[in-house]
Amino acid sequence: MKHLVGSTKTDIDVYASLTESAAASKISENPQLLSLAKESLKNSVLSGSHVVFTYNMKRDIGYDFVVEVSDKSDIFYAQTVKNGVYIPFTKRGRPQSTQLLTMILDYDKSDNYYMLSDLWIGSPRPCYPRKDTESCESKDYWDNHAHVFGDQTVKPSSVTHEYPY
Repeated sequence: MKHLVGSTKTDIDVYASLTESAAASKISENPQLLSLAKESLKNSVLSGSHVVFTYNMKRDIGYDFVVEVSDKSDIFYAQTVKNGVYIPFTKRGRPQSTQLLTMILDYDKSDNYYMLSDLWIGSPRPCYPRKDTESCESKDYWDNHAHVFGDQTVKPSSVTHEYPY
């Protein structure tokens, strides 16, 4: 079932699945994302069938937990409970306060609405390597960035220091 998130400046509705999307798991962990998305959409004009959209909220809205790393950083890889892809983590690093909200939206031309497929607090970034939506930038980006490990729930049997890409 789709949930109305809000409408764009040009009155195009934006919906999200609150059960079956990457956005759903992020919203369940951080419900304020819905009100931030609604606020950003009402001030925005979207165009295109697949939109990666970053909006500056002009105030601190949270922390970006993805940080730059180097080959000297202590990195481990694990699968989260909700994601079957290996994600790089570091226990060192500091989340950075940010004003940016990033959303990924797909346009349904037949019904004239956007579906919010993912969103997060922070800068845009490519999908993880070996994911269906991997881009040519994915591997290079994630070779140099990692999530600051905190309260994420990972599958214990998946934790490895071996490079999985």
